[in-house]
Amino acid sequence: MTLSEAQAVPTRYVEAKESGPLGPRGCVTEVIGDERAECRCSGRADVRGVRGNAVAVVGEGVEVTATDLNSLAVPRRLRVELSGVVPADYIHDHTIGVVADWWRAELAVHGFDADGVLGSRISRGDLFALASDIDGREEMLRLLWNVLAWGTGGRVRHGRHRIRAVAADPDRAADLLHAAARSSRTDPAGAYAVLRPGDRANAISFLGPSFFTKFLYFAGGGDPDHPCHILDERVARALRARGWVSLPPRGWSASAYQRYNDLLRSWTASAGLARGDMVERWLFGR
Repeated sequence: MTLSEAQAVPTRYVEAKESGPLGPRGCVTEVIGDERAECRCSGRADVRGVRGNAVAVVGEGVEVTATDLNSLAVPRRLRVELSGVVPADYIHDHTIGVVADWWRAELAVHGFDADGVLGSRISRGDLFALASDIDGREEMLRLLWNVLAWGTGGRVRHGRHRIRAVAADPDRAADLLHAAARSSRTDPAGAYAVLRPGDRANAISFLGPSFFTKFLYFAGGGDPDHPCHILDERVARALRARGWVSLPPRGWSASAYQRYNDLLRSWTASAGLARGDMVERWLFGR
């Protein structure tokens, strides 16, 4: 789907005036066509950020239009700061320190390979290599553990919950991850929907969009044209500050994820960059 095609999707955002079907008062719900996603729980302060786009007051709340992404120009600082940057240095060598001993011990407690975590420092390049050598469920879960370790860095927040959720039915979890990884090569929205069906609940408990989009990204094995990128709250906050005011701060729909990837592809081409993940990393650092 091109950026212009994505803009044709009839998307609305409705603020709940009172607690009810739309969720708690002040929550924002994304509506795609006639389908309503779950409450975004963005809070009233966030709603004020999009109220300027209000087009009507409806019975259920304030309706706001989806931001026209074609109107968002590539940030000047992005062009300047990424000009001349070597992708291999900026992306493949991007390394995070992790608490490997904790992950190994916790994985062993739940019956998984204690040597599944690569080490105390994991780079994007390491994860690309893991994704390129998957031959079954065990390797798929090993990729997940290392993505989670890389994503949490020196913290293990919800790490135990995520391991337990997978341990409850590891074959199911691995099959879901395999299906999502396969779709990630061609269909960002479809891959997203595998792990968050109906935009309402995570298919694997405690594995929400901020972390499973990391998995979808790394599942591409480092392909510069891989269509899935990481979307987390920091990236979303940076995008909202740069004009995408209708983007919820968290709990995005599959269609919003598709539009996000379309925007990154557009900005990548406009800025003359070699890879879309260069834009994602830049946004994360704002």
